[in-house]
Amino acid sequence: MAPLRSVAGDSTRLAPRDRAREARAEAADPRVPDTGSFGEGLSPELAESLLELSAGEREVVALRIVLDLDSEETARLLGVTSTAVSTRLSRALSKLEERMRNHDAVA
Repeated sequence: MAPLRSVAGDSTRLAPRDRAREARAEAADPRVPDTGSFGEGLSPELAESLLELSAGEREVVALRIVLDLDSEETARLLGVTSTAVSTRLSRALSKLEERMRNHDAVA
């Protein structure tokens, strides 16, 4: 059994690595939108509307619309059925359409 002093020293040395790993994981967390580049090149209204979608909705829009993957490939990547992909995409596009209509009504 290692002396307590040695174990405490090991945990102190690991702490910076743990913090760095947690920071990387947080930066890669799909639930946290990367507002720096997401929506770049789009109208401000569309970019704002996209950010109002859930991460899952943005993901299916990105895979199907932006990357132009078919339903089967998108379903495989997301671990869901093709029917679920179609449903999520339809709902996401309906939300976008409604939000864009609201932007037009305000403007």
